Amino acid sequence: MSRVTLTTNAPAPPGKLDTSLLTALLREVAGPAEAPEHIYARSAPGRVELVFFHALDSPAEAASAARELCRRLLGLGDLLPAWRMLGESGETDEFHHLQRMEFPS
Repeated sequence: MSRVTLTTNAPAPPGKLDTSLLTALLREVAGPAEAPEHIYARSAPGRVELVFFHALDSPAEAASAARELCRRLLGLGDLLPAWRMLGESGETDEFHHLQRMEFPS
């Protein structure tokens, strides 16, 4: 299991992103080597929490694959302008300490 947080610095953050569309796009940009078995997404205004489940040999490979998928998604031009992965510039993510994520079983 790997977690990735997407955030935006837009002056007026958009409403919630459509998580079904987002997970479909992530599957679309995945190559065979990093295709996840499952993706769960939770959206709030200006923030998306993603959880990936990969069938890879190590947690490090799974984390790398999840981040690469998000980089590809964010690289699709104007699809998600002003969005970035939390942690890409050295910032820390306090969100996981503040709120417990719940996903369907």
